[in-house]
Amino acid sequence: MQTPGTIIGNRYKVLRLLGQGGMSNIYICQDINMYYKSCAVKEFAALYADPKEQATALQHFQREGELLKSLSHRNIPAYYDFFQDNGRYYLAMEYIQGDDLGKTLEKAGGPLPELDVADWGMQCAKVLYYLHCHKPDPIIFRDVKPSNIIIVQGVVKLIDFGIARLFSSAKRGDTMRIGSPGYAPPEQYQGKTDQRSDIFALGMTLRHALTGKDPTLEPNPFIVQKIPILTDNPNVSPELAAIVEKAIRLLPEERYQNMRDLKCDLSDFLESKCAGRGRTTPSLNPALGAAAITAAQTAVAAPVSAVPQVPPTIPVAAPMLQTGPIPSQPPAPTQAYPAASPSPVPAPAPKPAPAAPPRLRPRRPRLRP
Repeated sequence: MQTPGTIIGNRYKVLRLLGQGGMSNIYICQDINMYYKSCAVKEFAALYADPKEQATALQHFQREGELLKSLSHRNIPAYYDFFQDNGRYYLAMEYIQGDDLGKTLEKAGGPLPELDVADWGMQCAKVLYYLHCHKPDPIIFRDVKPSNIIIVQGVVKLIDFGIARLFSSAKRGDTMRIGSPGYAPPEQYQGKTDQRSDIFALGMTLRHALTGKDPTLEPNPFIVQKIPILTDNPNVSPELAAIVEKAIRLLPEERYQNMRDLKCDLSDFLESKCAGRGRTTPSLNPALGAAAITAAQTAVAAPVSAVPQVPPTIPVAAPMLQTGPIPSQPPAPTQAYPAASPSPVPAPAPKPAPAAPPRLRPRRPRLRP
């Protein structure tokens, strides 16, 4: 583990430890070659007794860097660098400052607003559809869960591509049966994943956010999936509940067959709900809550007559320059609006009579003594 102040790779100055896991450590660093710009540096820290497992873990870490380098999307952290220093491997990327969805759920202590959940789900579906359309081979994320979704002012960032893989229809299965219990679909436990596996995991993530029930706390990861969403939270709209329940069906052929269809259904739900509540977009800040909805409804519901009418601007001609003598009094100011009648042009003042020449005194003759 690196201590604050350490320079990694002769470029990245460690500020503090951001996160730690069994596979890696993540530090907040400053890039001294880029005017001390903040970034996140991920350090490969896995230690396995089996050399094969160690090599496989290192391959996953290297593949994560290769995947990030090939991607460019507003909902994915930007790739900066992949390097080795003192026998350790590091991945530098964009630093996303914000809470992940898992921490947001912990702070809320219950369900989150459905419009926010639907909006975040639509953004996740959009970026996952981008991954599934990756060329030449689709990318299966395989680890969609609340802790891998960071929300920054309403914008979703999908992080941790550690177990993402390139999908090939020629492969019979995955090399490793890995995933997050409670969110991974049944076929992932059998080493078989495709685009529909990410759909299931996203659906379980949305269900967790809508009901506040953590699926990882159940002994059987598929018990929660069988409980209707409206049973756990009757305040959820039936339309949204139906969308999520279709995404988390156990059989892959019964789910959405691609992310685009799921994204379109979430988008249609948002449009219908926002139009019905007098809103144009869902709340982008989960802290706003119902107060933001009420304020938006009040602002949109304001009568048109209450809006002050601004009179049209009447152009005023530029004042004409007067020639001749200056008038004795300045003209009256012209009104900008309304103009009842044109201002009378003042008559020129009468010319003053020519002054009489000064009277000269007669010169007295000088008397000689």
